[in-house]
Amino acid sequence: MPKILPFRGYTYNPQIFADLTNVLAPPYDVISPQYREELIHRSEHNIINLTLAEKLNGQPDMNHYSTAAKLVTQWKQDDILISAEKPSIWQITESFRDADGKDKKRYGYLALVKLENYSTDGIRRHERTHKAAKEDRYRLLDATHMNFSPIFFVFNDNDRSCESLMHRFPSETVQAGKLDFETDVNLRIEQTSDEEWIDSFSSMLAEQPILIADGHHRYETARSYHSNQTNSGLKSGYVLAYLVPSSSEGLQILPTHRGLFGLTENQIDQLKAGLECYFSQTKHENCTPYLTAIIGDEKLTKYYLNDKTKSSPLGVEVFEEVILKKTLAFSEDDIADKSQLAYFHNRSDCLKAVTVGTLNAAFIMEALTVNELMKSTEDGSVLPQKSTFFFPKIGAGMVMQSLEII
Repeated sequence: MPKILPFRGYTYNPQIFADLTNVLAPPYDVISPQYREELIHRSEHNIINLTLAEKLNGQPDMNHYSTAAKLVTQWKQDDILISAEKPSIWQITESFRDADGKDKKRYGYLALVKLENYSTDGIRRHERTHKAAKEDRYRLLDATHMNFSPIFFVFNDNDRSCESLMHRFPSETVQAGKLDFETDVNLRIEQTSDEEWIDSFSSMLAEQPILIADGHHRYETARSYHSNQTNSGLKSGYVLAYLVPSSSEGLQILPTHRGLFGLTENQIDQLKAGLECYFSQTKHENCTPYLTAIIGDEKLTKYYLNDKTKSSPLGVEVFEEVILKKTLAFSEDDIADKSQLAYFHNRSDCLKAVTVGTLNAAFIMEALTVNELMKSTEDGSVLPQKSTFFFPKIGAGMVMQSLEII
């Protein structure tokens, strides 16, 4: 079962940064070169200077990481970043407007989670990872000995027991700020070192598995790094975690739509034949799930799966197994390389790309529910990459973990 620890996290000095808006940033892997420049212009101390130091494009050289290491050391010396006096846990409240324009709140907790191998009763994953992304984060961790962004975890709270802990959180310090990447997210960041509350929270999580919602690459990077640090003296056996109860009303998963491009005439014929062979356009008993697809100048159509290969396959699984692998004969490497596969968060953008000819076909995905996701991983199963898009992304720079202290 998971082990949760408080820690002496690093934060931006509240005496210097009364508001954190100009120093926070989204996760490194969703930031374009243009947005990176905007963040840098907001503040010379924006966290992006550490998570994406110097270079963004091309092959990063060693200076890319050593610059971040020198900078974080300087910020500590200048009291830009300060560590908590006592091991603590932070409660994060995110207020935002969702895709439907409704006001939502998501709350979670920043703590350390002990690194473990994946298991059904401990740390669960839900998607595969790729080597290149892990190498980049490994080098940054090795250079800085810091985790600037948390791994996003979800835990089951159907009985809403975490709600009572939230309402009696013994706040000692409070910081605030705003992230404005996907939507405006107003943040309230509260700290506690209260041992009784921390014991209650840790005990609650010790009784159940926790699921990685976002950050698989960084989790595996931390685990790999720890395995190479047997005599270093670093406290690398734990990783920074953002733990969100499943009962949090603002815990939302948005769909990621699929597009196919660069298909040959033969592949397009194969795609049409596969849809005709494995699917029906007429809904019938036990025919779920369905895919919504458009090919070329045809109309948007629902296709219902005829032969279910498992008890309730999810749309993202059907697309990968039936469309990509069985119909188009894509290998795992073909899918990972994305040489003919594109992903879209915005449905309209995906459909427009077919209309203008950028895509040969588009597949519109349905959003997974939190319960569907957690149920699908109970037996250790792994979903295709980009099966989930937790909205909004958790930002970097609110609280940071140093491997040199706990």
